[in-house]
Amino acid sequence: MCALKGTSVDISCTYTYPNNPQISKAFWSNKWGTRGEPEDLSQDPKYVGRVEYRIPGNKENDCTLRFTGLRMSDSAEYRFRLRTILGGKFAGTPVLLTVTDVLLELDPTSVSEGESAILRCRTKCTLGPNTAFIWYKNGQPIPNNYPYSNRLYQNPVSNDDAGSCAVDGHDDLHSPEVTLRVRYKPKSTSASVSPSGKIVEGSSVTLTCNSDANPPVQNYTWLKRNVTSPKASGQSYTITKISSEDNGEYYCEARNILGGENSSLIPIYIPVAFLWAPVVGVGVGAVLAAGELVFTYCMLKRRFRGSDHSITDTHSVHVHPDPNSDTYTALINIKSPENDKQEGVTHTDLQREDQIPVYENIPLYETILRVEPPQSLD
Repeated sequence: MCALKGTSVDISCTYTYPNNPQISKAFWSNKWGTRGEPEDLSQDPKYVGRVEYRIPGNKENDCTLRFTGLRMSDSAEYRFRLRTILGGKFAGTPVLLTVTDVLLELDPTSVSEGESAILRCRTKCTLGPNTAFIWYKNGQPIPNNYPYSNRLYQNPVSNDDAGSCAVDGHDDLHSPEVTLRVRYKPKSTSASVSPSGKIVEGSSVTLTCNSDANPPVQNYTWLKRNVTSPKASGQSYTITKISSEDNGEYYCEARNILGGENSSLIPIYIPVAFLWAPVVGVGVGAVLAAGELVFTYCMLKRRFRGSDHSITDTHSVHVHPDPNSDTYTALINIKSPENDKQEGVTHTDLQREDQIPVYENIPLYETILRVEPPQSLD
C-alpha cells in the first residue's frame, strides 16, 4: 500500500475461525518485543491515538486497521495476529505500507534563459492509476491539460520561475517549492561613483560596477568613452589624485561565460575655477597698458629735453576708473612742437641732429585704453 504523509489509510482485513478453540486476543503488530513476542501496535507509544481496530467477537469479523496522521516513519510491514485460549498463535498475510511525501524534480536541473525544462512530481511509491496532480508557479495554480500526468513541460523558462506540485485532493500537502536554476548573462548592469557630488581636483574617486548574472560575473572591465584601451579591471576602479586629464564619461562591462552587458555612462568632470584668474588678468593687463603709455610719454619728453626751456610741457598721462563701471580709462595728451608754435612758443636751441623733434608732425591726440571686467559665470 502507498499513502501520502499526513493522510489516513485503512488496511482492510477479515478473518474466520472454527468454533473451537476460543480466541483470547486479536491485534496488529509490526515488530517483535524483547521476549520474542510480537508487540501490540495499539500499546506502542508511537502509535497510541493513531491506530484503531476491533477485538473479534464471532466467527467472521472485520479486522481492518485504520491509520491516521501518517508519518514517514510509519513505513513498515504490518500483520494481523490471533491468540487462542489454548495457546494457539496465528498470523495473517503481511501488508507493506509505504508512506511518501511529494517532491518536485527538475530536468535538467540547470538551463539557460529561454530554454525549456520538465517538472516532475515524484513520490516514493505509486499512489494509484487515477491520481491527478496540481501544479503551482510562484505560488499560483497554473493550467494543466494533462492532470493525470506527473510531468509538466515549461517552455521557455525564466529566472523568476519557482514551482511546486501536489496530489489532487490533498493540495494542502504540496511539495516544497523549488526554484529553477536558470543561467543568464549579466543584466541590470549599473555603475556608481563615490563620493557623490562635486569632485575636487587632487582627491580620490571610486567607481563601482554591479550586475545580476548566473553564473556570477567573472570579469569587470572599466572603459572611458572614445578611448580604445580599457582603464582598469575589477568591480571597483579608483582614480587617485584626480585631475582635469581624467575628465570624461566612464562605463563598465560585466561579463560571464554566457555574454556581457555595459552600464550607462557616468560623467566625471572637475569644475573649472574662474573666480580669481580673470580678475588678476584684468589687473595685470591694465598695469601693463598704463606702463606702456608712461614709457611713451617719457620717450617724447626726452626728445624735447634739448629745446627751449620755455616750452610748455603739456604732455600728460591719466589712468582713472570709470565711476559708473569697473572699466579703466587711460588718456594721453601729447602736444608736439608744431602745436607749441601755434601757441606762440619758439624753439631757438635746436642745433644737434639728434635733438630735432621726430614727432613734430604728430598732432594732439588722445589714446583711450578700456579694460573690461570678466563677464559673470552665471
